[in-house]
Amino acid sequence: MSYHIYNTEGVILSSHLAGDSSRFYNIYTKKLGLVGVWAQGVRKLESKLRFNLQDFSHVRIHLVRGKHMWRLIDIETQKKPYNILSLQQKRLVLGRMTSLLRRLLDEGSDDVLYDLFLSAVAHLDDKSFDMRYLNSFELLFVLRVLHHLGYGKDSIKEDVILSYLWNDDVLGYVQERRFYLTKVANISLQHTHM
Repeated sequence: MSYHIYNTEGVILSSHLAGDSSRFYNIYTKKLGLVGVWAQGVRKLESKLRFNLQDFSHVRIHLVRGKHMWRLIDIETQKKPYNILSLQQKRLVLGRMTSLLRRLLDEGSDDVLYDLFLSAVAHLDDKSFDMRYLNSFELLFVLRVLHHLGYGKDSIKEDVILSYLWNDDVLGYVQERRFYLTKVANISLQHTHM
């Protein structure tokens, strides 16, 4: 029996142990959306794939659809967010961003949301932040994701919030309106019933 091999880029959002030598990964992919992937034997010392399977890495993966789940065939690392992983505050923000995506998304392609996520991770990795702007950055990401998924559309109409720019002017604007925008984000999150 022959299987179709799917080839797509993605970002590893999280992973956990599965059995003696395997791991299960949540990977947000460009072509398939959020998928759960079983990687057989990747914890063995002789596994060629294990070094490319780091959380938060931007990867190119080859998958087959099994009877009950996706199975990893091959993987290549495109980019690791080294600056994020070296700073605890950025790592925590990225962890909350990926947690939001895991709760809101399912299988299914969404190029706009995928590109939004990649641009946010790239900006978080490249830019130095003080804590005030880091909190504004996270709030802006949450608002943009929720708005794209249809939540809070009546409350947020400002182009500066809805554009996909991540510059200091936009973050300053979010910081100035932080109280109101946090309220909008919380109400929108309640409407998702997550």
